[in-house]
Amino acid sequence: MEDKQYSALSILKIIFAASLTLWLVLGVPTGWLYDLGVGTGTDQGQMPDQSVQTVHTQDEVEDFFFQKTPATVSKDDLIQCPLMRLRDEQYAGEHTNARKRTVVISEYRTMFYPVGFVDKAITLFLTSALYNGYYLAPLEDGSYVCV
Repeated sequence: MEDKQYSALSILKIIFAASLTLWLVLGVPTGWLYDLGVGTGTDQGQMPDQSVQTVHTQDEVEDFFFQKTPATVSKDDLIQCPLMRLRDEQYAGEHTNARKRTVVISEYRTMFYPVGFVDKAITLFLTSALYNGYYLAPLEDGSYVCV
């Protein structure tokens, strides 16, 4: 038998292909796929259209809430919050898989603050399909709102 020698480029291609395959198998961030094509408008999760007003102060948050008026915040300076919530709340609870193992899926997933590299990686690659992330948005009056 003959020993095969691989070039550095071939090794990089193999590593890239293995990494891509692992990423696809373990958890494509399918949350991105859910968000494609949601369009614009006034519904939750959509990019706001021209009719949606921007919140600037805490008092406006309460006014919009009680009037049931759609509102948004500025995308500038969002702070990642160490809290995630299931996209579909019906999955919360205990589940038994085919191997008779019980898995508990909580409605909320919490992390330590500041959110570290490992939590960001887990969030991106493994839980983005199941959970929505939250951010703190600073308002002009010095208060924050969770979005």
